[in-house]
Amino acid sequence: MLKRLFALIMALMLTFGTFTVMAEEDKTSWLTMDFEHSTTQEKFAGTVDNTSISYQGMGNKVRVVEDEPISGRKSLQINTADMRWWSMSVEAAKMFVTFKVKATEKFANTLALSITTQDRATDNGGMGGKIIEVTLKDEKPVLCNVAGDVIAELERDVSYTVTVEITRGSAQYDVLLNGEKLEAKNFYISPIYYIAGMRIDVFQASIGGGGYVFLDDVEVYTPSTTPQKYSTQEIGDIPEVVLPEVKEQQGTYLFYNTTQVELTEPVIFEDETAYIPLNDLLKTMGGEYESGDKGDLTITAGDVTGVATEGDKELIVGGDVIELTHAPKSYARVMYVPANLVNELFKCKVWYDEHGDTIVISDSKYANDDILRIINGKLYQNGEPYYEISFNKFDLAWQISADYFPSNMYPSEKYTYEAAERALAKLNELGFRSIRVFCSTTAGADVLQTEETKAQYYEAFDKMFDLCDKYDIQVVVCMGLPSQTFLAQEYVDGVGYVRKNDTVLDLITKPDCESRQTLYSYIEEFVGRYKDRKSVLMWEIVNEGNLEADIGPTVGKPTYSLMQLGAFYKDCAEKIRQVDPERLITGGDSVLRPAQWNLFEGTMVGLPTNNWLKDNMEQRLWALWTINSALDVISCHGYSVGIPENGESYCYDEDYNDKLITFEQLMDEAKRLGKVLYNGETGGAFNRGELALQDPAIAEGQKQFLDEMINAGVQLTHWWAFNSDRQGFDDNVTWNVTEELHGFTLEAITEANKEIQAKYVVNGLAKANTAVVEPPITPTPTEIPTPTPTQAPTATPTVAPEQSGTDDSTPTPTEAPDTTEDDGSMLTVIIVCAIIAAAVIVVVVILIVRARRKKA
Repeated sequence: MLKRLFALIMALMLTFGTFTVMAEEDKTSWLTMDFEHSTTQEKFAGTVDNTSISYQGMGNKVRVVEDEPISGRKSLQINTADMRWWSMSVEAAKMFVTFKVKATEKFANTLALSITTQDRATDNGGMGGKIIEVTLKDEKPVLCNVAGDVIAELERDVSYTVTVEITRGSAQYDVLLNGEKLEAKNFYISPIYYIAGMRIDVFQASIGGGGYVFLDDVEVYTPSTTPQKYSTQEIGDIPEVVLPEVKEQQGTYLFYNTTQVELTEPVIFEDETAYIPLNDLLKTMGGEYESGDKGDLTITAGDVTGVATEGDKELIVGGDVIELTHAPKSYARVMYVPANLVNELFKCKVWYDEHGDTIVISDSKYANDDILRIINGKLYQNGEPYYEISFNKFDLAWQISADYFPSNMYPSEKYTYEAAERALAKLNELGFRSIRVFCSTTAGADVLQTEETKAQYYEAFDKMFDLCDKYDIQVVVCMGLPSQTFLAQEYVDGVGYVRKNDTVLDLITKPDCESRQTLYSYIEEFVGRYKDRKSVLMWEIVNEGNLEADIGPTVGKPTYSLMQLGAFYKDCAEKIRQVDPERLITGGDSVLRPAQWNLFEGTMVGLPTNNWLKDNMEQRLWALWTINSALDVISCHGYSVGIPENGESYCYDEDYNDKLITFEQLMDEAKRLGKVLYNGETGGAFNRGELALQDPAIAEGQKQFLDEMINAGVQLTHWWAFNSDRQGFDDNVTWNVTEELHGFTLEAITEANKEIQAKYVVNGLAKANTAVVEPPITPTPTEIPTPTPTQAPTATPTVAPEQSGTDDSTPTPTEAPDTTEDDGSMLTVIIVCAIIAAAVIVVVVILIVRARRKKA
């Protein structure tokens, strides 16, 4: 308790200190970045830690220094750099981009600021969106506009604050230098309606140059419009979470398809088979039976009638005599039939899962339709437990759509359809049955606005699912529903399609907004088009939505709350089920943040800083239920699960001691909530950065990691990632499994997939299935021609889709940032004491309120 109280006091100290500074500002920060919490570096390096940067280029030469800061204690010194922020969604009547810069005597560089707008020419993968730059003209530092005109001369060794002020719908923008508006008239390449991404690029004036520039306090902000500065959630009471009742299994469970048979008598195992109480079974199947004087049994269900005799192994159906493996029996005047009789008479597949002590009887539809279902808390397909360890092929849809919407990620046909087919053929050859795919395209956000581009959009997906059908691969369809693509748009002459007033946050948090209605139409259209495809395994709503929840103060922009995310999931799931009531739905979340519930509580009570105190076991269940109560499957992305060296692998136990999170715990949590666990991304990330790529320790660690998943019984896992053909990213170093680069990993996962199926997919009643269970008639797949690319826009996508691994745009802090400073002054001591006193008062008030709530 003392540990928890101390951590809460520290969080409130940070809160109070921040509040006194920020309360006077009437702005919403969508991105903030300083380097106060980054590690100082003696030499130039490729990356900087503890920043919000989505992508840091391979050729970066940057370092965090303390000896020449622009402001605060630290600043970033840059020789060359490529820093990008993706998936922003910034729009308002006014938008501001600002940063601090200093050109020293050694400045011999150019610093260019680019933004991504609705205009595809501004894609931040290139430099088309450059809006201003700091560079050299006649050996003097100058500030230039988009046209390259000098709008201000700068002094060396002087710190400047550069601000770009943008008016929505206008191509004209203003530049302020140290708060003073420059008189120059600056016109962007097109009107600006929103900022969807940003890039800062620094390069040397001459090859081999050693110059550098200082950068600090990067920020993108708008006038505040959200209920809280950093949240779309109104302050209110912390909701009480009522978890589902726990049902302890008593004896063997019996299911007919997915319906549990209510047993008045237990299943009896005898003579190497199972005897099933006939009356209980027929009540569920909708049948009945009659007993004759000589022990004859006339059994009827639907249009099937069979005659058997107690103690006799003969079954007569339509005049045909069938030899049974075991005879019907009565126990204590209750008629029992052997599993083989059910198989023969009703042409049902019979399966006994010893691991779940469950018998599943499946008719021909359920035994052959390739639909993934949940039976007694486990995944089943075709009447048997479903287990697989396979891969993410996250970019499959992207590379196929690049034949229609050209992308610099897939610069030639070498990386598009033919490459996609080679990958699926290899997965099929190795025995894999499923993949996970980001089902978006390389088109712009306006792809669904015209009939021409919409037709191309769906043609690309048709070919993707055709290809998966051809190679017998099923897809977890990550739909990416919180997307700019689904925001309400309007056509502006001379500009094209632009978003209206809704943002992605509105789409998630405002059910009545116009964009939500647009999303409903898309769900009906997309799911309706593909719901009958064999290749659809499961619907997934978004990638790692939980990581965006309740972290606004840390990332410096408003975010939604855990409760709002759960409501969005529920709404989307209901709409999907209206179109496709059979397939399972998952959220697509990562493993919970260690402080997921405490972050949410902080949002609900209005804390202006995040409380990174780790959750305990109960709080984890509250968080999981809040976002998954309406879903079928709990998603986790288990990169560091069970790895002690990773700080995010821990929660608190009931005594607030650190507890290592394992796959067994994740399985127990899902079971406690009546759900199934899906490990949608994983990688066994165990200090791999310290090991050479081919170090045997990597293979040994991966094998151990896979064994832990197998022993815990995780039924479905997709490793990140198989044979990505995406160019221009760091996929090939650690995250891209190919035969050439990571042959040992491919071999390990192939063997693990065989091991998990050999261990768990074992039928204890296999001998009972003597009759053939006829599948329903389905069309035979035809050969799929390679697509001929149609005329398409010649630009790359405005926003690169998010993915875990190399370019996740959401930072993942594990604890509250250290904002304390010690300059040794008496004033600091007085301020700290005052803050502590105020924090203690706040803590006492909160504890009193909580105590009263518990009594109530």
